[in-house]
Amino acid sequence: IEEGLFLGSQDGAHCYEELQRNNITHILNVATGVVNVFAKDFTYKNIELLDLPETDLVAQLPQMFQFINDGLQAGAVLVHCNAGVSRSPAVVIAYLMHKRLLSLGQAFNVVREQRPCVKPNEGFWRQLCNYEQQK
Repeated sequence: IEEGLFLGSQDGAHCYEELQRNNITHILNVATGVVNVFAKDFTYKNIELLDLPETDLVAQLPQMFQFINDGLQAGAVLVHCNAGVSRSPAVVIAYLMHKRLLSLGQAFNVVREQRPCVKPNEGFWRQLCNYEQQK
């Protein structure tokens, strides 16, 4: 997505060679029921987010932003969920809005350019709209 920040699915999180090739040191797992298979080799943070409109995404953002920042200081970060379509893209969009002071539309376009399948659920989208207005 940008230097050191990667977005993907559980498949990407389970591909050791790809993680190594991209110098990933930290993995933010926002999936449900996905095991951290390389716990000895990477620093993980698990925040299980259900891919439902009523899931409170914004409440989790500060700790996710801190983990991403820590990971970028150490190397590179992968943010993933199950499919890499709704939850992890919503987190990365919010991070770009926060870090780069982008609008929701700009951040969404940056992410979609790198991963065309992104489609945060309607509840996450609403929360991102509210987050943008609060900034």
